[in-house]
Amino acid sequence: MGDVIVALPALEGLRSTYPEAKISWIVERRARNILEGHPSIDQLIEFPREHWRSFQGRPFGALRALPGMRRFYRSLRDQRFDLTVDFQGNLKSGSCTFFSRAKVRLGYARSECREPNYLFTNRRLDIAGQAIHRIDRDVLLVGKVGVPFAVPRPRIAFDPADRGAGDRTVKAPHAGPPAVVLHPGTSDFMPHKRWAIENYAKLGDALVRQIGARVLLSWGPGEEARIAALRDAMSEPSEVIPPTPTLKSLGYLLSRADLVVGGDTGPIHLAVVQGVPTICIMGPSDPRLHYPHGHPERAFYRRVPCSPCRDRACAQLTCLEDISPSEVVDRATEILQTAERA
Repeated sequence: MGDVIVALPALEGLRSTYPEAKISWIVERRARNILEGHPSIDQLIEFPREHWRSFQGRPFGALRALPGMRRFYRSLRDQRFDLTVDFQGNLKSGSCTFFSRAKVRLGYARSECREPNYLFTNRRLDIAGQAIHRIDRDVLLVGKVGVPFAVPRPRIAFDPADRGAGDRTVKAPHAGPPAVVLHPGTSDFMPHKRWAIENYAKLGDALVRQIGARVLLSWGPGEEARIAALRDAMSEPSEVIPPTPTLKSLGYLLSRADLVVGGDTGPIHLAVVQGVPTICIMGPSDPRLHYPHGHPERAFYRRVPCSPCRDRACAQLTCLEDISPSEVVDRATEILQTAERA
């Protein structure tokens, strides 16, 4: 989801530069909802993740998945795309780029790719190892086809069904006590990005006591126990947000908050691109690439000898444990008192 969200400004740049173009987006099912109904997208193409995973696995699984992958790649080729833009830079996205048979296949230089992705592109952006925010990097990439460097705020096509939970939870943004959303979870794939529940509890309690904040606890599928533990750990009142059946419904609820706090995860970046004041507890992530765009001071990070890293099994997590709730409270209070957006 995060990769989709950070590419949205580049999408807006493409649409404004090429208003008559037909723009398609290849996306996995789990992130598709964010893009549904988007005014800059003419067609969503769902990547067959189930075939791809079998294709990468056991030999017999690959044999079973091969017909489905061939049909998918053939469908890309048959659409005769003129240009493909590979924002992700891995083998999976590179295979789509290559089999599209587009004349211009735009992607990143070898140093910026994971896996042999660079072999599938024929026009590449080389940033020479510079640490550039992912949003800016994607906008620079489409600059290779004439898109001016600018970072417009992306649009998300909320429909009435998306707005229900948000409207019921926060009646009007910036009315009454400051609405602070704490999102302590991450995907199961990235458990090493989770700040301790006890820290979120101390943060929430301090914001209630010091500025009378209304603390809302945000969660996703499978995170009910984590949210229950956070609520139990808090001494002050808090509210668990109602179920948000889609990513867009969660995004709309976050858009109504006065402040969102969480780790380096999709919902946090979803709040950022909508201009919601957001604090990101970075942990092992590189803050230069993933800080709340436009506000590097809102990223909390401790550089340790092994950081940044992608060790999901790390048992120490010093980079997270050294971030104290008190320093996050100070920054959160400063943001809420200035009522600054974007």
